[in-house]
Amino acid sequence: MMESASNPTSPGRRVLAGLLGAPIAQSARRAVRVDTRVALNVEDALRGAVGVVNASPVGMLPSLDTPVPDRLLHPGLWVADAVYSPLWTPLLKAAKAAGATVMTGRDLSIYQAADAFELFTGLQPSIAEIGIAFDEVMAKR
Repeated sequence: MMESASNPTSPGRRVLAGLLGAPIAQSARRAVRVDTRVALNVEDALRGAVGVVNASPVGMLPSLDTPVPDRLLHPGLWVADAVYSPLWTPLLKAAKAAGATVMTGRDLSIYQAADAFELFTGLQPSIAEIGIAFDEVMAKR
């Protein structure tokens, strides 16, 4: 689970929709009502950022690439990766080694499943039970 971190949308913080292209950045700006900007490279995208989310397949098996160079990771950053196979991607391993707060694809999947279940049924599911089910499915892979 992701450790407690300061809220990146609090006053004075900037969420960067880097490397996504202008239409996605504009959508992000409207959706979360924070400042956004489009960057042409990862280094520019991370300048001043407090968090990184890898929502791409980079790092998913069989690839062991990382979307963020290790030299850009630091203790003041939180890093989430949507990839869950492998659970500990090269990005997350490097971020953890650099002292950043990390969230694995397992956590993202579990909380997304819980939110969807509640949205569709109106019932609040057990996060622990979803976690058990996720682990059982992944153990069979």
